[in-house]
Amino acid sequence: MLERISLTDPLEQSERVKGEATHRSRRYRWGISLVISIQFALLCWHAFRSSPVADEYGHLYAGIQYWRQGETELFCVNPPLVRALGSVFAVSHWPGLDDFRPDYAAALHLVPGSRVEERPTARWEWPFGCQLFNAFPDIFRQRLFLGRMLVSLFAVSATVMLYHWGARLFGAAAGLTAAACWAFQPEVLSHGSLITNDIAVAAAMIISCYFFCQWMSSRRWKEALIGGVLLGICTLCKFTSLLLWPIFLGFAIWRFTQVRSPVFVVQAMTAVAMSLIIVGIPYGFDGVGKPLGEIQFLSDGLAGDTATDIPPRYRDRWFAGIPSPVPEHFVIGMDRQQYDFQVGLRGFAAGQSGREGWWWFYLYAMLVKLPTGTLIAVFASLLFGIWRLLDRTQSWNVRFEHSLIACVAVGMIEITAYKSGFARQHRYIFPLYPFLFLLVVAPLALPSAGMTRWVQWTIKAGVVFTVMASLAIAPHWMGAFNALSGGTDRGHFHLHNDASDWGQDCYFLADWIASHPDYRPLQWHPSDPMRYLQPEAFGMPADILQPKGADRKWMIVSKSLLSLNQGLRDSLPTTPVEAIGATHFLYQVEP
Repeated sequence: MLERISLTDPLEQSERVKGEATHRSRRYRWGISLVISIQFALLCWHAFRSSPVADEYGHLYAGIQYWRQGETELFCVNPPLVRALGSVFAVSHWPGLDDFRPDYAAALHLVPGSRVEERPTARWEWPFGCQLFNAFPDIFRQRLFLGRMLVSLFAVSATVMLYHWGARLFGAAAGLTAAACWAFQPEVLSHGSLITNDIAVAAAMIISCYFFCQWMSSRRWKEALIGGVLLGICTLCKFTSLLLWPIFLGFAIWRFTQVRSPVFVVQAMTAVAMSLIIVGIPYGFDGVGKPLGEIQFLSDGLAGDTATDIPPRYRDRWFAGIPSPVPEHFVIGMDRQQYDFQVGLRGFAAGQSGREGWWWFYLYAMLVKLPTGTLIAVFASLLFGIWRLLDRTQSWNVRFEHSLIACVAVGMIEITAYKSGFARQHRYIFPLYPFLFLLVVAPLALPSAGMTRWVQWTIKAGVVFTVMASLAIAPHWMGAFNALSGGTDRGHFHLHNDASDWGQDCYFLADWIASHPDYRPLQWHPSDPMRYLQPEAFGMPADILQPKGADRKWMIVSKSLLSLNQGLRDSLPTTPVEAIGATHFLYQVEP
């Protein structure tokens, strides 16, 4: 009997446990390395095959003007950081660029707000960018691709941060799950590989929040300075990041009530100063210190022929003498964005069209655009959290970091519901996603037993389904809709513009036309921004936009155009001949 008893050496047991932990850690590191490698490869693929989307013409042109002339007024609704990075390869060795001159006369009928009384709010960067593309289509495509690859690093950096922060909060498995959920989102793979601001600001916000938490915990100068720099960089990505300033202020005040340290206050003030310095650098500090009452906002000029016909709006307010801590064009850009919300842009959602949006627009966009697997994981985690909240026998271990993540997530939902001036750009909700995915994987930190185990497996399965669905629809991520909404072929009944056809498939469409010579005579009905471009710049027939002579027998119609144009929908057959990618339908019509 005694021979059957074996005693384990405690040192040997400790070494074995340590070895198993090391093996698991190595396995998760290999896992996140694989996720990052695949994500970056997919981002590069989309960056290469996707034609310029509507906003990129303006972003690249404005970025070029920034590097060549220090221009910050063009595309001022966003700070200049992302477009400057995206155009850094476009300002050198571009034959003919020095001789390019935009044609203002040709642009007058293309620019929203081009009437004299609305000239202060005109957006000239779009038609000028289109003219640049028409003049140099091949070079434009090459330089855009290089800039896209650089900007794609924002999406990858968010993947790294989700893994690192998720592993610290909830364990390595949770960190890998959150990172994979972000990395393989169709919206991240598509918009993350464009010279636009939404994925960039989402990445910058999650990174800035992480280092803010590091400073709050350590209260060291190193973290305070790093946090200040990162907050400034985050602010330069997009005005959405201004949401972090009041949230950080609130948590900093709460922390001060605990530590009561003068050094903490000095660190906070230094971090703010660092952030403002970083914000001012791309603008050359132009207008920093200018009294707020002397700043002439763009929309002030709507009352007259020029912006100087009426005095600045804040000239007689009590704060008129306060010096602006940020550059003048930074303030004017915020005003221009607010003007868009007030005036409204024609939008579409759930079969409704109008110039004013709806408070539920971004929530609805998430329901129809997020993969079904992601929705399953989100609702499983949400229902589990409600169940735990109602169960008084369960204890909660809420850390400061959990509260900050939740506050930013709730703040994003609130601000997008409040800023419902137009229902046109569903991508404005993207900064919510990193924080949402961190909250979703929180149940993975709990002991695996009973209902918790089922919830954990549901979350993991949802992320696996997300990865599978994303790979299955590659590379048509931008125009994809989930199965619950009826699939991609019915997406134009839900959303349009950047959620459907944003101009990303023009090269793909040109290849399809060339490989299908039987569909002639053929006419293309593109989305509105594409009407300003020359089809031959994409490799399409020059007369494909305007029919000559007899009516065309075949029509290729943009889904975004179908969303907004009820008359066009009624004039076409109920069932298209086929879908071309995720953005167009082919119809056969009677001559």
